[in-house]
Amino acid sequence: LKEYYGFDKPVLVSYFDWMGKVVTGDLGTSYRYNQPVTQVISSRFPVSLYYGLITLIITYLVCISLGVLKAIKHRTVVDNVTSILIFVGYAIPGYALGSLLLLYFSVKLEWFPMGGFTSMQFAEKDLWGKIADLAQHSALPLICYLVGSFALVTLLLKNQGCPVLLPTTRQWHSRLLVTFSDSDHLWSEHHFTGVRLFFDRNHF
Repeated sequence: LKEYYGFDKPVLVSYFDWMGKVVTGDLGTSYRYNQPVTQVISSRFPVSLYYGLITLIITYLVCISLGVLKAIKHRTVVDNVTSILIFVGYAIPGYALGSLLLLYFSVKLEWFPMGGFTSMQFAEKDLWGKIADLAQHSALPLICYLVGSFALVTLLLKNQGCPVLLPTTRQWHSRLLVTFSDSDHLWSEHHFTGVRLFFDRNHF
């Protein structure tokens, strides 16, 4: 074991031997799969990249809109209700939520598969069949990924947007009210002038 892990050599020699292997891409052998670590990472990297990109896109598409809405509706029912839902989702651990989703939607209702990235017949399906199969297998894992990231990104965007959006919204409402007030005032003056000219011309 000492020879295998390099403990039979001085510390500096062992360290530089390990660093040389890391730089050249030799990360050793996986204890679990008994395969080179680089091979294990490369075989699973596309799946991780897929979930990472989809989670990033959906998170920002939803959270930007939700964060702006919460900033505009600050301290209203919409803000309070969405905050409660976000924190409840954030408080549930991903593994616990995943277990509950599998138990209910996969075991009880049988709407989604229990595991896997694609089905066994994935290669035999057409394009739309592959998309539907991939979406069915990705739905539950994506929910677990998204719930945790929603709270952080939404509140961050809301807190960044409140100092900007609230004064802007109030200024817009103030300008709108002033515009309507000025319009009403001008219309009243114009109407009064027209009536006065009518009476003057007809000598009432």
